Amino acid sequence: MKAGAIVVGVVAAITLGLAAPSLAYNTKFCVTMPVTYNDSSGGGTSWELLSGASPERTEDNFTSQSGAVAPRGALYQIKNASKQVLMSGFLDDGFGAFGAGCTGYYTGWQTPATITVKTNGVIQSNDLGVYLPARTVSTLIASLGTVPQSGPHYVLITPPDGNHTRAWRGYIAGAYALFRHAGGETNNHYQFYICECPNTDGGPCVPPVGNPPTHCSCSGNPCIASNNTAGTMQVTVDAGTIQTSVFNQPSMSSKFILIHEMGHLIAEFVTDRVAMGVSYADEDPLVDGPCENTNNNTHAFWSRELDKAAFAEAFADFYAADVWNDHNEDNCAFKYYATNIHTQSGWQTGAAFDCAGDDGADPGTEPDDFTNGQSETQVAHIEKCTATNQPPDDYLNRGAEIDWTRVFWNLHTDGSTPPSFTTIARWIRDCGAPPPIGNGPFGNGEAFTRLDACANGRGANDPLNLIWDVAKNVHTIDYSSH
Repeated sequence: MKAGAIVVGVVAAITLGLAAPSLAYNTKFCVTMPVTYNDSSGGGTSWELLSGASPERTEDNFTSQSGAVAPRGALYQIKNASKQVLMSGFLDDGFGAFGAGCTGYYTGWQTPATITVKTNGVIQSNDLGVYLPARTVSTLIASLGTVPQSGPHYVLITPPDGNHTRAWRGYIAGAYALFRHAGGETNNHYQFYICECPNTDGGPCVPPVGNPPTHCSCSGNPCIASNNTAGTMQVTVDAGTIQTSVFNQPSMSSKFILIHEMGHLIAEFVTDRVAMGVSYADEDPLVDGPCENTNNNTHAFWSRELDKAAFAEAFADFYAADVWNDHNEDNCAFKYYATNIHTQSGWQTGAAFDCAGDDGADPGTEPDDFTNGQSETQVAHIEKCTATNQPPDDYLNRGAEIDWTRVFWNLHTDGSTPPSFTTIARWIRDCGAPPPIGNGPFGNGEAFTRLDACANGRGANDPLNLIWDVAKNVHTIDYSSH
């Protein structure tokens, strides 16, 4: 998809009425859409980390996750009653002069009648497209009603139920993520696809034509996307240039799943694949207790796995946490899509993971951070892991995503001058770059040792190195020698 391209999609019309002025206009049009996600707090109590914890940890950006929000950077057209295009372009992504979700000023004489918006757009000079199962973008048309001669004109567009709503949830979340952190890069291309697996006629369960081949994993009767049951989305490279994430329908309603997967796409571009996902064949399927993996022996937020895998998944977790939380050390909440028998009772609909892992405002009070029996001072989750076929302390070259996520969060938020997301991403990129910049891609068991050496190489007084040295010890991610 090229920036500025017009993609024709399924059209849903919303009629409000028309008006005709006698003077030239000087009017901008500002679009919002009501969207909600299954894993938003909405300001309620369902996101408290633990009942009675102080402070009650919630994700901070309420206004960007529920209610009517702007579809930043979306492609739009303003037309008159005769369907002639009066004005077109991309809505402000939040960095322009007109306000997030707004057009520029229309100064013509003809009466604007409708606005069309699409789930493809440009945010920080990066393309984003969200596609329906028929491989089209969602296109919505709304009447503009009585348009004022000057000033802003606010337009609320409500997507119809079904895949249109899912597509706009994906677009708004993805656009907000790129607004928050694009990794300092431009001209990258990101795509989300909604997977659908119908077999209403009782025939074979196969992906419908138009989905990226092999990535919907349809199976069963009734036919469903099997990656829905596992909660893991597949990420592929399309034509070598466009990063694509394939989602089942329910996942389009979960902002942490959406942006975790976008974190993998960011890793493809911004870290040059250094922080991209890896094979999980050597994950520990027999680990018991708090690190037990019930996710088809692949990986989970709490599972013990090769440190390279834990590092790569944690980078995507960190990206989602960074998008949906403000940079307040004692306030990082992460809602994972799954649980196991050792997580806190009611966790699935109540408490969230604490992705900061610090002692918080009430030192010594237990429990205040991650559950599974972890106390205030026990912030290295992997040390709760045991295995039926290994001694309890055998963590050689292993890691846990929750520990690595907390290290990245601490690295980004601690100290008086913590490094930006882009600085962290480029540190990772350069560390895994070919010589002479780096020493090439990380091998299994090398994630910690390579990053530690690259942090040291920045100098003893470099802020990233100073914070890294503290965070790596607090969360104990060094299992390179024992």
